[in-house]
Amino acid sequence: MEEAEDLEILKFSEVHGTNIQMLRNGFAVKRAGSFCNAIAFTNRPIVPDVPFRIKFNTVAICWSGVLRLGFTTKDPSEINPRSLPRYLCPDLSAKPGFWAKSLDNDVLATDDVLHICVTSQGYAVYNINDTTYAETKVLLEGLPVTEPLWGVFDVYGNCVEIELLQPDPPPGMAAIGDAAISLDGGTLPGSLVDLSEDVAAAAVEPSLLDIALSQLPSNTIPLKFHYNFGTKVTMNSTRSVATRDPHSYHSGQVFLEQPMFYNRKYYFCVMDKIERCLGNLGLGFTNCEPDRLGQLPFDSNDLKDRPEYWTIHQLDDCTRLYTGDIITLILRSNSGAVLLSVNDLHDTNGSPIDASQYKRVMKVTPSNRLWMMLDLFGKMNSIAVLGMSPLTERFTDDGSESLASTSSSSSMSSQVASSCCAPAATAAAAIPKHKDSSPQRSIQSECSICMERPSDAALYDCGHCCLCYGCAKDLMRQSHNCPICRRPIKDVLRIFYG
Repeated sequence: MEEAEDLEILKFSEVHGTNIQMLRNGFAVKRAGSFCNAIAFTNRPIVPDVPFRIKFNTVAICWSGVLRLGFTTKDPSEINPRSLPRYLCPDLSAKPGFWAKSLDNDVLATDDVLHICVTSQGYAVYNINDTTYAETKVLLEGLPVTEPLWGVFDVYGNCVEIELLQPDPPPGMAAIGDAAISLDGGTLPGSLVDLSEDVAAAAVEPSLLDIALSQLPSNTIPLKFHYNFGTKVTMNSTRSVATRDPHSYHSGQVFLEQPMFYNRKYYFCVMDKIERCLGNLGLGFTNCEPDRLGQLPFDSNDLKDRPEYWTIHQLDDCTRLYTGDIITLILRSNSGAVLLSVNDLHDTNGSPIDASQYKRVMKVTPSNRLWMMLDLFGKMNSIAVLGMSPLTERFTDDGSESLASTSSSSSMSSQVASSCCAPAATAAAAIPKHKDSSPQRSIQSECSICMERPSDAALYDCGHCCLCYGCAKDLMRQSHNCPICRRPIKDVLRIFYG
């Protein structure tokens, strides 16, 4: 038997059914969307006579059936996920190399813990919530323990989410192989495993979330995400960790539950990334309350077609983010600058901060109420909101280093992404300037409405110039918004070209 301490930590394999979502860095899986296509495997073979534990994080009452579990000699890494059937039993259990069975229908509840072990005699034994193993039952027999055996699970029926609580206990904790097995009544009498509470607690490694929280200032206030989020996102029970379906690259929007406070530090932790994907975390701000949005769109950029104020920016690939990184975001009240730093938890008790330590990733129009939106896109698969703390630093300025934006509007690109939300002291400030003073009639374009007259009007206060003066005045009288950034039109300024 291999030494347990030389083995990889027991988690769930990346190969799983289409309705499985991996959570907690691979220690938990959740079924989403249906009651089928929820097969999952362990990431490595189990060790005979060494038990492992499964916690039922969520057990529903609206379905019939519960967890189905078993073992296989087939290496999951060699299985095409698309070839997995809808159910473990009987679709897979009827095939060579698979052994599986369902638990009793009425034995499970949320937070129950399943203790399971494969003995060196080839029996799979289990019990529920019994650390003494006095009521252990036989689930399967005749398992080929001389071959590698991977665990296989079907998160079926009322079973919604399960979690592997900890790595395998160290050698010496199990006495399964020496126990006398009695198949009469399907039970194994006697104490099979000595699960000392002290030893079990020592074997538990701190989670990624716990490590991140331990690095925050003591005055950090916990936060959570809003209950309205994208259709491909799942939340943990406290709505502090959001995870996108790894098979989807859309509908990954999440919002903070409360409006933003200016001049506060907001902390987030990267929980999981998919390096093979393209794209990065998206960041957005809106004055629309998330619970008024209804179902969110397929593409976050479609939100900019709504009448409310929206600005959305996607971090470029120069912003390298890795699993475990802590992101700090600050929204400045005087300029609307959104500042970002990674793994740079400043606590300088009021001393000046060099602007180069933060990157100005975007700029927003300061408003009384702005909600932050995160878009779990591309590589960004899971993120946690850690909390908010007061801004103790004294900034020398708001930072000048900008990242390339990919949040252009449909009809304007970089100009809209950088200036559509900026307050305009004069509307003409947003009009492109030329190096010489000679007449430049080429900067005029056709009016976007009448398509006849040149665009000779600037809209206040966004500064966009895409309409003729007559159409712009008509649009303002009809209480319409700017056709580029959707902001209300407060006034129209006529532009005279030299």
